[in-house]
Amino acid sequence: MSAFKDMVAADISIFMNLDENADLHTVSTINQANVRTDREISVIIDSYDMDGKPAKTSEGVSAHTTIIYVGAKELWFTPVVDQSLFLDFNRYTIIDASPEAEIWRLTLKRNGMRP
Repeated sequence: MSAFKDMVAADISIFMNLDENADLHTVSTINQANVRTDREISVIIDSYDMDGKPAKTSEGVSAHTTIIYVGAKELWFTPVVDQSLFLDFNRYTIIDASPEAEIWRLTLKRNGMRP
């Protein structure tokens, strides 16, 4: 591994530090065998949506977008678009999943009220 990659890897623990940026949240998934896995992991919630307001979709139903960051080593699955994910027991759909230097940036969508 290059010196730069080593420095970035060392900085991830600082970025995901529970005393600074991250908080513990329950993240849950359901696998193909319909088995649910709940884990409490460090998560940074960046925003609930881009402008702070829910987007109206139809007939008064709102869609909320949440962007979260999770350390790649804390995830027990590989996130994929259209996968369901539960954040603090609220169901979301992953609409974008990007690995960024050992941290997953997940964009989640949820219909209804803001959590």
